[in-house]
Amino acid sequence: MNARIITQWLAFVFAFQVARGLSAEGLVALADWEVAPPVAESRVKAGRYPSFFLLFGLDWVASTSDETGRVNLSDFGPVEEGSSATVFARSSVYSSSAKSVNAQLVCDERMEVYLNHEQVFVDVDGLIVLELRKGLNQIFLQISSSSGVWDFAARMEGPLEGLAGEEDRLSVVWETEGLNVPESVIHDAERGVFYVSNYAQFGETPTGFLSRVSLEGDLLEREWVSGLANPTGLLLHEDTLFVVERRSLTAIDPETGKVRQRYPFPPGSFYNDVMVDDFGVIYVSDTSPAVGAQDVIALVDGGFEAWVSGSDLARVNGLHFHQGKLIAGSTGLAAVKSIDVSDGSIETVTTLAGGILDGIRSFSDGTLIVSQWEGGIFLVGMDGALSRLLVSPGTKMNVADFEFVREKGLLVVPTFYGNKLIGYRVD
Repeated sequence: MNARIITQWLAFVFAFQVARGLSAEGLVALADWEVAPPVAESRVKAGRYPSFFLLFGLDWVASTSDETGRVNLSDFGPVEEGSSATVFARSSVYSSSAKSVNAQLVCDERMEVYLNHEQVFVDVDGLIVLELRKGLNQIFLQISSSSGVWDFAARMEGPLEGLAGEEDRLSVVWETEGLNVPESVIHDAERGVFYVSNYAQFGETPTGFLSRVSLEGDLLEREWVSGLANPTGLLLHEDTLFVVERRSLTAIDPETGKVRQRYPFPPGSFYNDVMVDDFGVIYVSDTSPAVGAQDVIALVDGGFEAWVSGSDLARVNGLHFHQGKLIAGSTGLAAVKSIDVSDGSIETVTTLAGGILDGIRSFSDGTLIVSQWEGGIFLVGMDGALSRLLVSPGTKMNVADFEFVREKGLLVVPTFYGNKLIGYRVD
């Protein structure tokens, strides 16, 4: 569909939808997109949001629409003659409150529209209503074609709200190379070191390990504790270093590196992060997408029991205890959640337009620091206020379960597949 035809089609659709009682007034171009090159149709399932690993492995390219909201997808890679392929396009829309907005989408090919990972429309013919959440919302388009000559146009009710950027507060002070899929890092103030969990290779063989790194970024001991099963979250509590392995929460002596005890997990889930509250109760997140996953379990009398789960939580990853609440990153809902440890009640702080919500820490003023594993860090107020601290789209530099040393203003990021730590000064 060329620019002239799509402009004519927009005019027709506007007139048709106005006749149905929907207003096209005040719509502005949704300009900022990321687009991935075409993928084989066999890798895509109709009606289902694509898998994380499929999306993460693609080479996303930033794209800006023209003044009508048109994006020409033909610019992003060829399709073999006679074959069918799918192109993905995504855009993040910030809203300071939950609200309904008019939007308009036009495409001459099959198009599935997802809002915050949920399919909301198929083969849209014009004006629609989108229910935005408070925070960042992801609009994701899955467009299939056999011609390879394709485009779409997107407009939304304006004015569009902008998300404040605070990237100039960060500066790199050191990098530590030579790690093996670093997943989590924690600061030991007494000993003046960082401990780093190295997830290492995927599989049954326990090849993971813990490293010791100085506050200046020097790799002190690469394999300080070895033979761990894909270690992830770390916690220091009562002079014990707790490590989440695949089948147990493992207690380690931080002085000697010797394993003191292993607390077996309930079977069948993917346990991830670990945190303790002011009462000494230790919590572990469950990131499994399986039906019946517990979301958060608690260590009680030497054994684990279900603590909180339900539709308000899904695939919990990062944990942080803050102002009497357990803050949880719900990857399944792309939301930062606040859980009252006294009664288990759950509130939504904000949403973050998809992604794995891996690390959570806080400033002394109460502002949360939240990472998206795919490459972003956000500042989140407990009132839901949101700004961007770091975004690295397209670089595949992960931001896993980071550490923040308040007294030094030092943010230490494990980059997972980047195989290094990056230390940032935060002004």
